[in-house]
Amino acid sequence: MTIIQVNDINMYYEMIGEGSPLLFIGGLGSSCRNWDYQMQAFSNNFKVITFDLRGHGETDKPEGPYTISLFTKDVAELIKFLKSYPVHVVGLSMGAIIGFKLAIDYPQLIKTLTVVNMGTSFEKKWYYLFLIGLKLLGVKKFAKVVGPKLFIKTEHKEIAQKWMERFSKNDKKILLYSLKALKNWDITNQLPRIQCPTLVISSDRDQTPLKSKKRCVALIPDAKLIIIEDAGHVLPMEKPEKFNEILDEFISNKKF
Repeated sequence: MTIIQVNDINMYYEMIGEGSPLLFIGGLGSSCRNWDYQMQAFSNNFKVITFDLRGHGETDKPEGPYTISLFTKDVAELIKFLKSYPVHVVGLSMGAIIGFKLAIDYPQLIKTLTVVNMGTSFEKKWYYLFLIGLKLLGVKKFAKVVGPKLFIKTEHKEIAQKWMERFSKNDKKILLYSLKALKNWDITNQLPRIQCPTLVISSDRDQTPLKSKKRCVALIPDAKLIIIEDAGHVLPMEKPEKFNEILDEFISNKKF
């Protein structure tokens, strides 16, 4: 296990490969394991880094409150500690939210930004659905209800099961701290401040509205949108080959 102390917590991270640094940030209830398909695929040409967020996986789980600014500072301190900047940042869902905030608050650390299945704000209906679901069902039952909705194809049943098993290991109290950080989150007015090249990737069957992702692209000066067909929310696990191909083209500047 590789543990470093950043911003008052012991953070678990993994780093493999050589080259330009590439950082993956997971979503609510995730861990490093959710990026396994990307870690190996990109380590031949990049220095690939992933980690467990505050309260997640093998990283410390202090009492709340948690905020997006706090998560973002944790990540910025990790990047600086590893001397891995400017870095290509890739974030999924809540990880995309942290990616937005990194690009705004720490622009000197960011080379490119890729946001996956997240728009300009976190919708209130999802906040309350998650809040009520976690409180009423608990983490394990909640994972069993949500998992099949995130992975839409029957052939992804095994991957969905893997996601549910990993999510079930989370502490409910910590998930609620993290969820509260998303309440009323809206970055619309700050998006024009993002100056790095930005790629917004959207699954066509993601729960986040496409119009919100299009708004991101309209507001960020150097941004592009790609829509992946027949895919759900956890795209990097569901369609890793397609996702990796698109990401590689972007960060390697092969096509964009």
